[in-house]
Amino acid sequence: MQSIPNAVSVAIFSGPEALLIQRARAPYQGYWTLPGGRMERAEVPEDTARREIREELGLDLGALLPVTISSGGGGFVLAVFAARLKAGRPKPSDEIADWQWTHPDSLVVAPVTPGLARILLQAADVLNGG
Repeated sequence: MQSIPNAVSVAIFSGPEALLIQRARAPYQGYWTLPGGRMERAEVPEDTARREIREELGLDLGALLPVTISSGGGGFVLAVFAARLKAGRPKPSDEIADWQWTHPDSLVVAPVTPGLARILLQAADVLNGG
């Protein structure tokens, strides 16, 4: 398996809750997941994360903390980050069907992308210094 990321996702936290989006397009259309997207040529994962979050949600983030590298399916290798929301309210692009804040240990939406619950808990742990 490729271990060099070609996409990113970000667990954005406001207080104890994380932002989940419902994908409006393939892959995983209709699934709940973390926001993010594909890396562009010569882009580093952190730049991709900030760009994608601005484009898809109109949000600015605090410090990006690495969480894990994960297989996203479909040939994607995701660099997953955790970050705190600086300010604002999500303004979703047409790539997002819906969004909601949720507590990492009480995931109530379905369907979700593979490993989402585990990744949310890891991201919360990273943000809390664990």
